[in-house]
Amino acid sequence: MTIREQIVEQLDENQVITFADGFDDAIIGLSYNESEPRVVYSFVKGMEVLMRDMSEEDAVDYIHYNVMIQGENYPIWVMDYYVNSGM
Repeated sequence: MTIREQIVEQLDENQVITFADGFDDAIIGLSYNESEPRVVYSFVKGMEVLMRDMSEEDAVDYIHYNVMIQGENYPIWVMDYYVNSGM
């Protein structure tokens, strides 16, 4: 069972949760600090997902401007340690 499936299985039928499409490999858990649970993603793992198909520089731009958006019930992105290769 994937982490995403485990999360969905835990939810009450009336809870709303938003996933970042294509980033299941970057899920690290759930946050229960607010009224609704929110999926928590790793920045480093998200970069690894993007760098399968694009350069590191393009991945940084993409994740910041298209993925790590803020809003009610949106996922939380943890800025875990990331070593830039020099770009």
